[in-house]
Amino acid sequence: FPLDYTLSQENVMMQGMPFTGKINLTVRLDKDGNPVTRTPGDMTGDYKKNPVEVGAKNVDVVIDQVMR
Repeated sequence: FPLDYTLSQENVMMQGMPFTGKINLTVRLDKDGNPVTRTPGDMTGDYKKNPVEVGAKNVDVVIDQVMR
């Protein structure tokens, strides 16, 4: 940490949804690697200024929550 990241259309969780406009950005470190499940111990964080415009740069997300 910190980790650099980029997001694009291929990262959209619901295939076919457009990657344009404003989005709510949440980050999760997932213990089982399955983005659909939420397991105790997974760590998450939300971008504090959500929503953010697609294409924005220097969007820092703090991972500050643990799933129980």
